[in-house]
Amino acid sequence: MRWLLIFFALVICACSEDSPSIPPVEPSGDIPCVSIVTDNHVGVVSKEYNVDATITLSSKGEDDISFHGKIRGRGNATWREYPKKPYKITLDSKQSIFGFSPSKNWILLAEYSDKSLARTAFMSELARVVGMTPVIGYQHVEVYVDNEYMGVYLLTEQVERDNGRVKVARDGYILEDDNYYYDESLYFTTKNFSFNYTFKHPDPDEDEILRGDVNYVFIVNYLNALEEALLRISWDTETYKKYLDVKSFARWFVVAEVTQNWDPNHYYALSSRSDKLKKIPFWDAEWTFGLALGDEINTGWAQVPTKPRIDAEVWSNRKYFDYLLRDPAFFEEVEQQFQILKAQKSDIIATIKAKAESIRTAQKNNFKRWPILDEYVGAGLIALGSWDAELAYTLSFFEQRMAWMDEWLKSYKSKIVAKDNHTKSKISNKEKGLFRE
Repeated sequence: MRWLLIFFALVICACSEDSPSIPPVEPSGDIPCVSIVTDNHVGVVSKEYNVDATITLSSKGEDDISFHGKIRGRGNATWREYPKKPYKITLDSKQSIFGFSPSKNWILLAEYSDKSLARTAFMSELARVVGMTPVIGYQHVEVYVDNEYMGVYLLTEQVERDNGRVKVARDGYILEDDNYYYDESLYFTTKNFSFNYTFKHPDPDEDEILRGDVNYVFIVNYLNALEEALLRISWDTETYKKYLDVKSFARWFVVAEVTQNWDPNHYYALSSRSDKLKKIPFWDAEWTFGLALGDEINTGWAQVPTKPRIDAEVWSNRKYFDYLLRDPAFFEEVEQQFQILKAQKSDIIATIKAKAESIRTAQKNNFKRWPILDEYVGAGLIALGSWDAELAYTLSFFEQRMAWMDEWLKSYKSKIVAKDNHTKSKISNKEKGLFRE
């Protein structure tokens, strides 16, 4: 109880002196608290510049733990457009937080547009079930910045090269298919598909990779070769497998499609130059489970209050999957991964309900601070008036989406079989002299 009283006293003091319009909020005590106090209370006003801060973790029944480090804003639209800001913390030294692998770098996702506060956890659990690696660790927390209550956040591991996170050799790569590539110091555009990639490793800001050097040339040539192989997939289903890990891409596709994840930014890893390209799990679920996709299926966006579409395909005709799904072997792997998910659907739902129950009290604090349950937020196409209704909607969307994908796979498979039979018949007739090109 000591830390509860301390926090409450600090919040009352801060609110009465510095920000009287914000009511004091006592932490729920059901989930950990993260208190961030910037030096001289300068606050966090930029995602470009770090400020020094002391970060204190408080959990019921345990002693408080404090670290020194730096904090800045993070994100793109989430930083610019939402009042509840996401943050990146960089500690002075590697620390294990909530049992996760030691690291200096940690992320606080604001989850502002996700009023269930459960979508990222949901997506991470799905990735875990199908065996994706690495699944980013997460923990719901209540956050205070300079003694001001900021709400329920999701503290997560950062996508970075580290043995406890993304295992990549020194000669390997972590790439982001980045919608905001033009904001980064170094990027490249592929020759055939014009996809834009930025670098997480090697780090261009540390001069680990420069435009035109051997590291840069290797990965550009690698992605171009992969894309050239995909362009030939209709008659050559083997060459692309020299560059791409089939199981990794199939797992990612299943989770992304089931969650209807429209997020344009996602990650790839090449653990070494002798390995194959893999997909890293999504770690931000802001645009999932019906929050972005409506009737404008060509763009992914719709004007509220357009009802979200359960039956919309998201990834089957986008990025590399438009080509990968033409290979019956890749489609078969997708089917197998979906069956793994389907077999554990009840356990997944039970896990998410338990996670949600752990924030039942904390979410009241969050929506006291941010009274948006009746509002459409960002790309969000729903406004249901209560956290319980938002959570129920997310769970229902998952069940309906699973049923939809089950039928979609059956339908897609019938098209593959019909096309394969047509091709075999065409070849047979040609051999018999009954067909001329």
